[in-house]
Amino acid sequence: MTTVAETSSTLDDLRREAWDGFRAATAPAKTSEFWRRFDFSKFRLDEVQPPSPCVATRPAAIERGGAAGVLRQAAGLPDAAVDLDPALESQGVVFTTLEKAFASHPNLVKPALMRCAGPDLARLEAANSALWRGGAFLYVPNGVRIERAFDVGFLGAGRHAFPRLVAVIGDDAEATVIEDHSDSADVSAAFGRLRVGRGARLNFFYNQGLPKTATHFWNQRIDLAQDAQLKHTSILLGGGLHKSNVHVELLGQGARSELFGVVFGGARQFFDTTTWQMHRGPRTQSDLLFKAALKDRARSVYTGMIRVEKEAIGSDAFQQNNNLLLSDTARADTTPVLEILTDQVRCKHGATMGPVSAEELFYLGCRGLEPKEATKALVMGFFEPILAQVPLERLKAELPGRVERGLEP
Repeated sequence: MTTVAETSSTLDDLRREAWDGFRAATAPAKTSEFWRRFDFSKFRLDEVQPPSPCVATRPAAIERGGAAGVLRQAAGLPDAAVDLDPALESQGVVFTTLEKAFASHPNLVKPALMRCAGPDLARLEAANSALWRGGAFLYVPNGVRIERAFDVGFLGAGRHAFPRLVAVIGDDAEATVIEDHSDSADVSAAFGRLRVGRGARLNFFYNQGLPKTATHFWNQRIDLAQDAQLKHTSILLGGGLHKSNVHVELLGQGARSELFGVVFGGARQFFDTTTWQMHRGPRTQSDLLFKAALKDRARSVYTGMIRVEKEAIGSDAFQQNNNLLLSDTARADTTPVLEILTDQVRCKHGATMGPVSAEELFYLGCRGLEPKEATKALVMGFFEPILAQVPLERLKAELPGRVERGLEP
């Protein structure tokens, strides 16, 4: 049996190893396709300091409200405010900081801390592995189905923050998770791992509403077992520079993923999003719909990879990226990529790009709407199919208002 002291030592060892890897890693080459449009130096990783012991703090009290559980984590601190429904705790649900979970459930946590993001992300991943504190961990045992959401919020301050979230959803279990980044350090690099067991279901929502002065990176790896189902939504409205990488592995036969994304940018905001739909098992399915609306000099870059291995016969994959340009100076780039290694599949992709329809504006104008109000209505209608899926009332009420305010001059 692993003791708390032994586990803490092992975690310290992992952090020291990661720090050594960070110092040895170099910035990715400017010729890397992944970083071709994003200046890696904006993360200012040369300024980060070695990991140091943290002084325990007493987090402020929080209210769970209607959520299954709430966790609020401040950057750089080992403790977090956590409130879990006692009835779920009695069913074996674990919802706590990642550090505490490493001590109590090392066999679940340790594999999720192994670095696996690849050479393009080696330096960022090593920095996060060495410098994350507290973190968030969710474990839902086999057969436990939870309709209410687990609400995870990462709060930041200072120069750098390195949030980390790990979730393990057992066989035939069900959960909803919201990861919220609405306050952050100047630069943040968030990493996450999700494991969804056989026949399990996970609804995941990522809400990024950071200040426009922030530079943010988000990497997430999701493994889906046999007949697992994932519905995954990214809401990207904030930050001056945002880059994300969502990697879904459809490992087991019959696994299914649905990926949705909303990007709304103005001023000189820049969003660079990459998604991976990796079909490894037979008869797997994946759908993707990403929508971006851009005004002023905002820019969105979307790259989507669908790869179907030769063993993934009978798989079905679809990818759609729609872009709405609200000014002549806004810009959107889209790059769909298909790698199909078997002929017994069905794969499709599509993309659209253009301004608000003049005919639709005229139609709404004839019904008494001013041009500004008509544009707002069309943009909200453009996003509505995705925003309507948000499960937490707090976000459901907040997001439309944020988009509407963004449309103001």
